[in-house]
Amino acid sequence: MDAKIENDELDEYDEEHSIANEFKDYIGFSVCINDEDINSLLTDKPYLLLREQTKCLVCDNISACDIKYKYILIQHDNLTVYNVIKELIKKRYKKKCNHRFLETFYKINQNEFEIGWGS
Repeated sequence: MDAKIENDELDEYDEEHSIANEFKDYIGFSVCINDEDINSLLTDKPYLLLREQTKCLVCDNISACDIKYKYILIQHDNLTVYNVIKELIKKRYKKKCNHRFLETFYKINQNEFEIGWGS
């Protein structure tokens, strides 16, 4: 009975993440964003900056005071979550710690977002 429930839950997950499944073979990171959110427009501008911590608080055992950021410029005429992910893949972006599940983009301001990673 438990295997049936587990399979049903996986089927439901696959249905809700069918677009994200398109990226499942990319080894740089995994996409965990549902179909409703993956088509969301992040900005109506032709570019945005993605802010990312250069070291992981958990994996690199650093304090919040030691956080430094790097920025990734993304340019596209339609900056939906989907297109930003595709641009990251084109840039051969690779997450360098265990928190490699892209879950969201946090809006910092109109054209700057932080990548939300999970594990």
